[in-house]
Amino acid sequence: MNAVAALINIRRGSRMNTFRESNKPRQTPGLVHDVTIRNVKAKNIGMLGILINEITNYPVEAITLKNMQLELRSGGNSQDA
Repeated sequence: MNAVAALINIRRGSRMNTFRESNKPRQTPGLVHDVTIRNVKAKNIGMLGILINEITNYPVEAITLKNMQLELRSGGNSQDA
């Protein structure tokens, strides 16, 4: 991949809105568990390379990242590293 804004985004949560006209109760967020992402090559990635987030009491569990080759955008040089 080349020139992507956010390469990987894993999110477990709720938008806190039912998007229904009736007053049905909000659903419990689903599960994010035992996820493996492998063999990813990307360059010129924007501000977010990998973002993994969750909400209180609903964790993201057992995420495995393997063989990742990522290059973020930069404007610096070796002195900035």
